[in-house]
Amino acid sequence: MAIKADIGGDPLYFSGDTLQIRVTIDDGDASPIVSPLPPLDLSLATEITWVLAKKQGSAPLITKTLGSPTGVTIIDAANGRIDVQLNNADTAALKGTFYHELQIEPGPSTALFGNFEIQPDSAPP
Repeated sequence: MAIKADIGGDPLYFSGDTLQIRVTIDDGDASPIVSPLPPLDLSLATEITWVLAKKQGSAPLITKTLGSPTGVTIIDAANGRIDVQLNNADTAALKGTFYHELQIEPGPSTALFGNFEIQPDSAPP
């Protein structure tokens, strides 16, 4: 089961800003809030991928993967805690509403999805 989690409405996220998305994955769900379900142990995860696309089903504009220097990092495997790191260059040219999704392997299992709103920024990063 996947959790719908929209990003960028409150607080606002501006193009060209850095952002760390903090996620706790429980026994099949991902939620940026406290979950009553036990955490999913990520020690056996072979791949965790986060993507940002113009809309659901379209080609990714940004892909972040487990182990890449500015991608997905497992913070606490036993408690299902990960961070997804976005740098200013990732979104500098983007504005509007996009679709984001987090996949975990083995599975595949969509853990998190939703809208990702990026506000235009007048100041350069």
